Amino acid sequence: MSYTQLTQGERYHIQYLSRHCTVTEIAKQLNRHKSTISREIRRHRTQGQQYSAEKAQRQSRTIKQRKRQPYKLDSQLIQHIDTLIRRKLSPEQVCAYLCKHHQITLHHSTIYRYLRQDKKQRQHVVATSQNMQQTLPQTLRQHMDQRQSTQPCRHRKPTRYRRPEIPVSAIGKPTPLSAKDRKAHY
Repeated sequence: MSYTQLTQGERYHIQYLSRHCTVTEIAKQLNRHKSTISREIRRHRTQGQQYSAEKAQRQSRTIKQRKRQPYKLDSQLIQHIDTLIRRKLSPEQVCAYLCKHHQITLHHSTIYRYLRQDKKQRQHVVATSQNMQQTLPQTLRQHMDQRQSTQPCRHRKPTRYRRPEIPVSAIGKPTPLSAKDRKAHY
């Protein structure tokens, strides 16, 4: 079963059936997983410990309305960002510039997201000083992720210990003549 949110009708069925059926029976009748039903009942109980379909539907609507808004790039701001990037500013510097001079707060990841999306949809052509054609994302500096660390990754296998190699010159040296004329070595 793929995930779909509960509908208002299903919530009213849960409210009616929860009075005299078990969670497993409700789940079978609605063709849903029993954990979905038990979670829904647990979340939306009223003070009298009864499930309320109205309360559940209201909360579902408010959560949908509060969901992530599309990022705040309009066409005028996009043009301004493009010109700043053509001037060889990084997205971090573009954000700082917009905040300082235009009081626009924008996160650099929003600009990177726009540039990735823009690269997929259409190619911006930037004329460079040598009259060469470059796409806009190519004019960017390389962005290093702030979370990179010097620690090795946990999922990477550790490298095996390798004995240091002995230089060939130390192994293949002939024994000196002074060592050969000794009679015994103690």
